[in-house]
Amino acid sequence: MFDALHMEFIKSSGIGFMYFYALAFFLIGFFLFIAVKKDILKIDSNMTKFYLYTLLGAGLVMRLILAPIIKGFSVDISCFQTWSYYAAKDLPNFYLTEVGGSKIFVDYPPFYIYVLAMIGKFIEVFNIPYGSTGHLFLIKLPSVIADVITSYIIFKLASKKFKPEFSLLLSAFYLFNPAILINSTLWGQIDSFFMLFIVTFLMFMKSERKPEATAVLAAATLMKPHGVFFIPVLLYELCIELFKRKNIKTVLMSVLYGLVTCIVIILPFSFNQKPLWIFELFFNTSEGYKYASLNAFNFFSLIGKNLVSDSEIFFIFSYNTWGYIFLVLICFGITPLLYFKSKNSSIVYLASLIQATGLFVFWTRMHERYMFPAVALALLAFIYIKDIRLMVIFALSSFTVFVNSQVVLERMMATEYPHVPANNPILIIISLLNVLLFAFLLWTSIDIIFRNKLILIDSKFNIKQDKPSKRRKKNKKH
Repeated sequence: MFDALHMEFIKSSGIGFMYFYALAFFLIGFFLFIAVKKDILKIDSNMTKFYLYTLLGAGLVMRLILAPIIKGFSVDISCFQTWSYYAAKDLPNFYLTEVGGSKIFVDYPPFYIYVLAMIGKFIEVFNIPYGSTGHLFLIKLPSVIADVITSYIIFKLASKKFKPEFSLLLSAFYLFNPAILINSTLWGQIDSFFMLFIVTFLMFMKSERKPEATAVLAAATLMKPHGVFFIPVLLYELCIELFKRKNIKTVLMSVLYGLVTCIVIILPFSFNQKPLWIFELFFNTSEGYKYASLNAFNFFSLIGKNLVSDSEIFFIFSYNTWGYIFLVLICFGITPLLYFKSKNSSIVYLASLIQATGLFVFWTRMHERYMFPAVALALLAFIYIKDIRLMVIFALSSFTVFVNSQVVLERMMATEYPHVPANNPILIIISLLNVLLFAFLLWTSIDIIFRNKLILIDSKFNIKQDKPSKRRKKNKKH
């Protein structure tokens, strides 16, 4: 009976309150949106900074209170705490660390290991007990801070396009979003920290600073492997530089920036390693999760294949092969088709949103959190394009990402077994919603790019009625 009444409401786990929080967030957000639209909610422009810092402060304080109280996803927290301890002891040989005659399990690339090493040094210097509440708090702190910084960036970008009331509202939509809050503050994952780098990457791309963008994306990919989701966006931008603008210098500088960044991050760990150890690490990470879906509420979960080996055959091909077929269609079919048709530099946000959403929905070996970037990307795409459908996509992705994360985390906290049965009704419903969400995103993108048909937000939100699409600026020289 509905998974034993949702496992007796997940045995009264400590994060059941998030359902009520999420309901309040969406209801209050809707009414605040209407209040701004009808000019009911107004602020003195001279007080904008005060309201912004109050907003950011409230979001930070809420996180600082919740972070040490909620134990989080025990496997991830345990890994981060262990890695922080050993990285602080011997950073260059971290990946060679042995305990009891066996190497410790590490499936993360090197960049975030530097952050964990600093945390490890901090607990060592200040004598904070390993595995304590203080250690847990410090593990969550980088992502908590990243949430606040990203919200500030969203406000700054929005304030160039919209009135202060609406810019503050968009910042709040991210900062207090249950999908964001659960990931960084409750779960203890680093997707928020990763997302700060992706937002920075896209800002550099939008401002035609491609070498810097390449460096940031290289760092992001060496933090979490699904930075590869955004490599096609970089690739197509460099193709425009090379073949359309004939700007070979920018392409070469971008490649150089990317290579130097990779070398600087990888080299300290490489002296006692095999020459291609980093590629082996990425390969082993991928091979460690050979499922059609690993609790990701996506297409494969919709057809009942959550936790099913991706080597099983489905209509001629294995699920893994189907995943790569979908990957090729999205990365080398849909995205470039939209990309090269658009003359608007804001395509970087829309294309990144398509990549993040499409690959989560249709690629194999996806985890429950891998659609997390879609939340910020939908908001950023909306800021620049101003099509109200992108705001709908933001709301829907916020909802589905939250539910997916919530269901998995509360199972883990209650039973130490996070996996969702393939016939779970919530899994099926949200998986269907994610598939429909991607279809709606594609339809919206085709409308915007091919038909030049936009459903623009009301002019009352805007600083001025400018054209929603701005043609690409000439690239800056490097």
